Amino acid sequence: MVFCVDDVHHADETSLQYLGTLAHGTREQVLLIVTRSPYFDRPYPASLDGASSSGRVERIVLQRMDTDEVDDLLRKELGLSGLDTTPQELRDAAGGNPFLVKTLLDELHDRDPGAGTDPVAGTRFAGAVLTCLRRSGHAAKDVACAYAVLQGGPPPEDIAHLLVLPVTMVTQSLAALRAAGIFADRRYRDQRLARLVLEGVDPVDQARLHRRYAARLQRTGAPIAEIVRHLEAGHTADGTWTDLPWAADLLREYAERLIAEEQHRQAARYLELARTACTDPNLRATIDLRLAAITWRFAPDVAERHLAAPLRMVQEGTLSTGRMDVLDRLLRAQGRIAEAREVSGRLAARLGDVDDAYGVAARHGGAVLWDMPEQIGVDPAAHEHFLEASALSEGTVLSIVRALRALTLSDRLDQVPLWCQRLSDTARERDAAGWASLFTTLHGEALLRLGDLPGAEQCGLQAQQALPDGCRSVLAGAAHTLLIRSRTAMSKHGDVAQMLDTLAPELVCDTVFRPGYLYAHGQHLMALGQAAAALHEFLDAGRLLTAWVMDRPLALPWRTEAAEALLQLGETQQAERLIEQQLALPDGRHPRLRGRLCACARPWPPPRSRR
Repeated sequence: MVFCVDDVHHADETSLQYLGTLAHGTREQVLLIVTRSPYFDRPYPASLDGASSSGRVERIVLQRMDTDEVDDLLRKELGLSGLDTTPQELRDAAGGNPFLVKTLLDELHDRDPGAGTDPVAGTRFAGAVLTCLRRSGHAAKDVACAYAVLQGGPPPEDIAHLLVLPVTMVTQSLAALRAAGIFADRRYRDQRLARLVLEGVDPVDQARLHRRYAARLQRTGAPIAEIVRHLEAGHTADGTWTDLPWAADLLREYAERLIAEEQHRQAARYLELARTACTDPNLRATIDLRLAAITWRFAPDVAERHLAAPLRMVQEGTLSTGRMDVLDRLLRAQGRIAEAREVSGRLAARLGDVDDAYGVAARHGGAVLWDMPEQIGVDPAAHEHFLEASALSEGTVLSIVRALRALTLSDRLDQVPLWCQRLSDTARERDAAGWASLFTTLHGEALLRLGDLPGAEQCGLQAQQALPDGCRSVLAGAAHTLLIRSRTAMSKHGDVAQMLDTLAPELVCDTVFRPGYLYAHGQHLMALGQAAAALHEFLDAGRLLTAWVMDRPLALPWRTEAAEALLQLGETQQAERLIEQQLALPDGRHPRLRGRLCACARPWPPPRSRR
């Protein structure tokens, strides 16, 4: 008689007593085959151990197959020759476990010929892995799941703390998992096995485990990168962080480290996470402002959106004075002059300053970012020296822009394209698409002044292409405006009309690029013979420049264009008044403007006779 009992460690004592009676109480020859796992907290049944003293019991410990045995079996079953190499992924996945090796072979035999499906991904193999986990002890499955979630091979003490288990039980489970060929030390032998196990863990439970482990790591002083990894993995859709009140500060600290290492995209990701972990509105505003500062270099439209919440807080009167100052600077850096002026005005009112709001902003350093230098005749060598000495960075980019604009208005205009090309190349190398687009636009504006219309058009296209797909930022509007101006000058009126139909007004509305857009639109209308409509655009551009204290004829000679429109409309006296106003401005008589002045129909008296 043959009795076979599998997994005897699960049997109850009464059943074992009956089995012992059958095995020892019959006159027939009996072969009793019993299998048990050493990883369950039950000893070998005493009722079946009676024959051990007489030598009638033989204990066999099943071992894993070694590499040669696995290779021989796989070659035989797969029909490979001795010279063929056994697929490494099959050997790694099975880990020498005969049960897993057989299951892999069954998966391979059942596949269609030539199918490329990974047998490890099969449902049969997944079931076999789970069977191994169940047979590896009471806690083995939970331990295996925890290691699949956390990765990195945490010490048994940490897993025991998270699962509320004795350390000895975790250690025993690890030994069982290694014996089953699933683990090597404290890690999965094959990450495909980890993924199979992970599929059975609810995402909410995964997140909870990551968060609890992050808290333990934080208490024990683990490296910040390791803590942050689990904070990120533990982020849930509901965004609840009440159990980790320190998370926001730690994520911000890590983001600043990444910024110092020039890893701005990763830093932005962790700042976004810090924002979700933060419950203090003012701290959230601080994070928004920091995000706007670092994302402007590679995602300018995202940077603009990050200022929406701080702007709402300004309207509500809840943003602190220091944060209002930073917001003002960032708005001006993005060219959003109208919004910046509103913020600076509220800041002035809060400080009790009776001066003009723009003056307050100037003292805070925000007003000059897009303005022109006061004296056009300043030695351009000083600006070139600054460009040579300055490395492109978040702290220098706007000063570099200002130096380039100053050079554009000097007798060294021909050097501006060289500088812009160099800077845009550097920006691309450093994953700063926003900066690259900005410098390419400035490059095109310089070429436009030099008369290189095809080059200016090409720069406009390149400035658009530098930005991320679908980017709808102020910089996209600037590139669009450059294209309108260059194509109008090239008489590509059909292309310009199509561009005007597709340009979203909000891209340049109330920004530093709005006057340039109005000026370009006016030039297009003049080319079509619509002087009245063109005049309206030129005058609107002038009103904005005057209000923003940025009215410089050499930068944008809107009065000359408006005067020409007035002359076509027969308004000679109004045209004369505009030209008189231009000549009274610091750079109104600059040689570069002389040609446009002479293009007006009426010959103006020489400067001395005007006095």
